[in-house]
Amino acid sequence: MSDLDTIWEQERRCWVGGKSYYQEIITEASVYAFPPPMGIFSGAGFVDQMGEDGPCVSVEFKNKNSREFGEAIVLVYEGIGKSADGSLRKSNCSTVWERSVGGWKLAVHHQTPIGG
Repeated sequence: MSDLDTIWEQERRCWVGGKSYYQEIITEASVYAFPPPMGIFSGAGFVDQMGEDGPCVSVEFKNKNSREFGEAIVLVYEGIGKSADGSLRKSNCSTVWERSVGGWKLAVHHQTPIGG
């Protein structure tokens, strides 16, 4: 599996994985910006408020784009996640993954909701 394939799979797991997954992939330097009511977080602050299950049970990525910058890869895409109650969560997203000794780590993630 290429680095890019690995990172897209890790990104998918961000939507469907829970607290234990995020504990594997973040660092204290990671930062996140989510629409209200969630807000802005850094490091473990985000993980502390998560449940054991992920926010979605499935996700589809559309308009996938990526760029590599040295030891970082940026993903930009439209994410359509399906929650356990069947509701859809649609967002334009950007994520920065950085190479580390332990593999690829989540550095920055931002979501902007699409529609109502």
